[in-house]
Amino acid sequence: MSTLATKRRRDMARQKWQFIAVLVTVVLGVGMFAGSFNAYLNLDDSLEETYQRLAMADLTVTGADAGFVETAAATEGVETAIERQQADVPFVIGEDSFIGRVVGMPADEQPAVNRIDVDEGVYLDPADPSKIVLQSHAAADFGLEVGETFTIAGQDVTIVGIAASPEYLWPARDSQNMFTPPKSFAVAFVHEDILLAADAPAVRDQVLVLYDDGADTEQVDAALRGAANSAGATQVETLEEQPSNFTITTEIDGLQTMAVALPILFLAAAAMAVYVVVTRMVFSQRGVIGTLRASGFSRTQMSRHYLGFGLIVGIVGSLIGMVFGSLMGRGMTALYTNVFGIPDLVAEVHLPTIVIALGFGASTGVIAGIAPARAVARLAPAEAMRGEAPPEAGKASIFEKLVPPLRNAPVRWRMSLRGIGRNKKRSGSMVAGVVLGLILILSTWGMLDTMLGAMDRQFNDIALEDANVVVSEPVQDAQVSAIADVEGVAIAEPVIGLRATLVHEDEEFVTSLEGYATD
Repeated sequence: MSTLATKRRRDMARQKWQFIAVLVTVVLGVGMFAGSFNAYLNLDDSLEETYQRLAMADLTVTGADAGFVETAAATEGVETAIERQQADVPFVIGEDSFIGRVVGMPADEQPAVNRIDVDEGVYLDPADPSKIVLQSHAAADFGLEVGETFTIAGQDVTIVGIAASPEYLWPARDSQNMFTPPKSFAVAFVHEDILLAADAPAVRDQVLVLYDDGADTEQVDAALRGAANSAGATQVETLEEQPSNFTITTEIDGLQTMAVALPILFLAAAAMAVYVVVTRMVFSQRGVIGTLRASGFSRTQMSRHYLGFGLIVGIVGSLIGMVFGSLMGRGMTALYTNVFGIPDLVAEVHLPTIVIALGFGASTGVIAGIAPARAVARLAPAEAMRGEAPPEAGKASIFEKLVPPLRNAPVRWRMSLRGIGRNKKRSGSMVAGVVLGLILILSTWGMLDTMLGAMDRQFNDIALEDANVVVSEPVQDAQVSAIADVEGVAIAEPVIGLRATLVHEDEEFVTSLEGYATD
């Protein structure tokens, strides 16, 4: 082992706790990047795998004329188009009653578009329309299992299967109700015949369109949207606009942002720490540096020697962080797919992510070590061995000038205050480190506060109702009064709602119109 290598090893052993602290920071930064970015890529792949396997619709058209399905199927870039019906009807599960959704499915086989993944039990029974398949989120929310019964639109139904659906990986009712309160929504996949018993206004005719692989999505979307509007469609929803897909992809995009932002903060803190540690080492070893330079070591050798401290910490921390991040990435992917109910788990280690993570960690140490290494290169042997003499006489610090009584403070206080300005770079580095630490804490705290604040605003300031009563006929004053007279009810008011598509030039937005009493 060379003389400088031996010296470096002994220096790191003497200051092992400082270097270990820096190493841990690098490991966390690299691990967070590798784990989060791998999870982002894996989630995207897992979602795409589920969509491909279950033939998720690229376009859903509601309320178009009867001949639109043939028009859609004949459009260039379309693989297949099918018709189906769905309805929002009353569900009664135990003591809970609410408006749920039934989706009509062919009873003898899975549909060509928007298939379901039956996790428990079996698919529909062609001979018995009362047997249904319940969506997995609803089964978990209400604690239902295969064989249990409940009521849909006044009919008793039996659960024969529990399934995941690509449409409801995130159980959003629609684009205006992305977050549904617990036990207020459920989706059941039913024999098409059961929809015949539902109230006609509640049943919506839909066309599901699946595109060819490699089709120009924007061009096909535009062509079908124009045809659907000409056919009198009340709603045209692309895959990008589909509520479940929109929510999940927004979350995945947010994960991508955090996968870059937080690790950069950690690595910046690590770089500041490396700079401070190596700079202090250079300052304390000026005599040793002068002796080594006088003994024949060149400026380049000495500069590389001190640059090596940061490089070693960066490389070792990156290697450990890479392993840690790979394991964390798989765990995060499994966690997210479980939360969203994505049935397919793709958990791979992406080589480009690992290479970038290694580069991040190594460059952190190198960049932080450049300044002290250059300082060593500028030192002449004789100057280094003399030590560092103060360039000017001591003077009062800026704190003493701003607060004159501090001039009479104890000596140890004045030494501390004057020490801050004596080495401005070191003091600035420490301040930057504290700022980065606060950013890490406050950014996480801020995200939590934002979410809690949004929930509080939604359910305590906007959606003030404790219950909704949905009826299938116009509400009369007598009905409103009867509900208002129920013990415990403070106020009841009639509201009429309608699904609508707002159109302005080439822009469309699906929303809800709500009409309130004029007073």
